[in-house]
Amino acid sequence: YDEEGLKALAARINAFAVSEDLPAHGECVLSRFVKDPYDKATLREQEKEAGLR
Repeated sequence: YDEEGLKALAARINAFAVSEDLPAHGECVLSRFVKDPYDKATLREQEKEAGLR
């Protein structure tokens, strides 16, 4: 995927990765667009700010 394509799917990829107990895969994708993919308390807000939601 190019940046636009990956950005369009990043939040869904992360949700799927977490549901499959593979959080590092989702965090890897999110790390391209958000400041701190490991900060679960602010992740949803970070996704919104990055235009992922």
